[in-house]
Amino acid sequence: MGIVHTVTHDLPEVKYATYLYQVNGMFTYNDVGHNADDSFFTTSQFFDVFNFPLIEGDPESLDQPNYVFLSGTLATKIFGNESAIGKTIRYNDLNSNLGMEVEVRGVFADFPDNSHFKTNALLSYPNIEKQVD
Repeated sequence: MGIVHTVTHDLPEVKYATYLYQVNGMFTYNDVGHNADDSFFTTSQFFDVFNFPLIEGDPESLDQPNYVFLSGTLATKIFGNESAIGKTIRYNDLNSNLGMEVEVRGVFADFPDNSHFKTNALLSYPNIEKQVD
């Protein structure tokens, strides 16, 4: 069931809650690797909890396995001027044997320089849920 469900179910004053599980990984596309330090596995409610603009995509995808949202900067590094949406890339965690193919389902605006929280990639939580929940 998970702690997020418990919090939002048992504490009616909590309107939104999400998981954030930090990882450091590498995305590979066309045999070229791109470092993605400070990536997070999260849920669709990330965009309700944090007020960061989504450029394109449906946040609900983060509740389904094998999807990823990229920052505008990382999407441009990987795909250049091509649209990132619908493309499949490989994710490998640098600290474990976790590796998977993920489809880009969204692009979000880069976090402002004055933000304490920064990330270049948000991976769908179901990919790691069984390992940490």
